[in-house]
Amino acid sequence: ERESIWERELNETRRNLKAERIESLMIHDANELKGKSGLLLRKWLREKKEEKVINKTGVSIYDSRDLEDIYMDEIDIVQLPISIYNQQNMKGGLIKNLKREGKEIHARSIFLQGLILNEENKWPGFLTQNFREHHKRWLEEINIKGSSPLKETMKYLNAIKEIDLIIIGIENIKQLEEIYMSEKTDESESEYKSFEIWGWANVRDTDPRLWKNI
Repeated sequence: ERESIWERELNETRRNLKAERIESLMIHDANELKGKSGLLLRKWLREKKEEKVINKTGVSIYDSRDLEDIYMDEIDIVQLPISIYNQQNMKGGLIKNLKREGKEIHARSIFLQGLILNEENKWPGFLTQNFREHHKRWLEEINIKGSSPLKETMKYLNAIKEIDLIIIGIENIKQLEEIYMSEKTDESESEYKSFEIWGWANVRDTDPRLWKNI
């Protein structure tokens, strides 16, 4: 029964995209790849790849704990959150380790649900005052440089050579143009190091899963 549901949803996606073959199929709940039910899903994914209906399979995670008990040999892509404030997957070595294993790295939540692009006085009330002050200091610094939060975010991510693809959401054409122009730059390792001081350790502020519980 579960296989018929997966098959129906896959075929519907192919019809919507007008595509015979899907480049990558992402599993957005890593737990679905675990246990007995995970065996069935992995078998179905293997069959779809053998049939050349999908090219790559991937999993979306928050941190390394989500990958525990997952058979990674069958995973081509790992999608994870990373931003100037949420650097734990980079500092903890997860991204470098996955890259050494030959995985494709997709970065998401690069603007931390839009917080990074806004001033701290527009943030929701549940975020800590210390985090607000941290953001205010960063905005003041980049303003002195004549830069913007979007440009600095793209500069940071472009400096992380392990990242293969960046998933973005935009609100207007100006943001798209800024992102496009940032792709023209080639950032260095030293550029990446300069952002390390802005990482924020309090996961209550940087993990959206915890926001609803505050």
